[in-house]
Amino acid sequence: MKRIRRNIIVRQQDLPALIKKTIRTGLYDSVDIEPVTRKSIQQQYLIDILAGRAVPSHRQFPPDLQEDLEYCRPRLYNARYLEWTLSVDYPDGQIYVQSSGPRQSPSALFSVTLEKEHARESNDSKH
Repeated sequence: MKRIRRNIIVRQQDLPALIKKTIRTGLYDSVDIEPVTRKSIQQQYLIDILAGRAVPSHRQFPPDLQEDLEYCRPRLYNARYLEWTLSVDYPDGQIYVQSSGPRQSPSALFSVTLEKEHARESNDSKH
């Protein structure tokens, strides 16, 4: 068995559609949801550096919220999150996005890890 894992950053109000699209249709077997915080982004950045993955060579210090979320662009469920107003809930550091609509309230961002057990075909069974 091989485990396929995908990590997506999604705002709270988009979660039901994502879960319906992935879990209920059988695309993935399990889902794990955690809040996205400044600290979690910084930890992922450090993991990427230690793993030798490509990371931006220039970051301001301290990094601003826009820059933190830009780093997560490949994992964003909707890239428009970067165009919207960003804010942080202190002291926990949870990140929120607010679309440009007049009646929109801030929506928390969550890191969603989707997993699927995938059976690999054995070469022995072909002989």
